[in-house]
Amino acid sequence: MLTKVAYSDELLLSVFHVYMVYLRDRIMASAQDRPIIVDSYYYKLWAKCVLLGFVNESIFSLWRSLPRPTYIIYLDIDPELAWRRSSLGRALNRMEYYGSTPSRHGFDKFQLELRDLMLKEVLGISCTRVEVSSDQQPTVEQVERLLVERRRLNRSEMRRESGV
Repeated sequence: MLTKVAYSDELLLSVFHVYMVYLRDRIMASAQDRPIIVDSYYYKLWAKCVLLGFVNESIFSLWRSLPRPTYIIYLDIDPELAWRRSSLGRALNRMEYYGSTPSRHGFDKFQLELRDLMLKEVLGISCTRVEVSSDQQPTVEQVERLLVERRRLNRSEMRRESGV
């Protein structure tokens, strides 16, 4: 039988930082003439760490030095729907709720504070919020429309800058 092991804040943040450096390296190695799509970037992991008290401003400043996105599509899921998708809390990881065990109250409170903190972190970056529905297809279609529109706007800006 496995016993629960408590890891230090430093170890958790160090492991997360390795991921962030990997992410930065992948972004920097990507073609600069094509959009780069990254799920959550550093924002969600940073916000979860802050909310759970795993704070190290030196590491966070390194995360904030990652290239800033020019555009964000924020998939905004209602905590009720997220709770149902998590099998009523049975499929949650330890960084998705407050308390020692998953509860609806601890989950809802954490998710609402997570949303607020992430949206504050991305102030000043063009951001479109997409309400996630229980049927995934409308969400997928809305994201696809936003990406097509963004690509059209980027092409228009590039032509204007080149004088064409």
